[in-house]
Amino acid sequence: MFGFDDDDFFGDIPAPKGSCKLDYIMNDVCDVISKITFWVLVIGGTLGVIEQVVIAITNAILKAKGLR
Repeated sequence: MFGFDDDDFFGDIPAPKGSCKLDYIMNDVCDVISKITFWVLVIGGTLGVIEQVVIAITNAILKAKGLR
């Protein structure tokens, strides 16, 4: 990469045979990012559903009381 040997920068990091050590690091980084993204979407989606339910219940109560 850029005319340098990867061992100049990543000498201590073990890599599977036949792979560039930089690719190995990036795979770990991408794995972590994808897990974080997944949980953000799950939690965000769940909160969105809860919010809609609360809004629907609130509207139903207001209609029943004749305030809306």
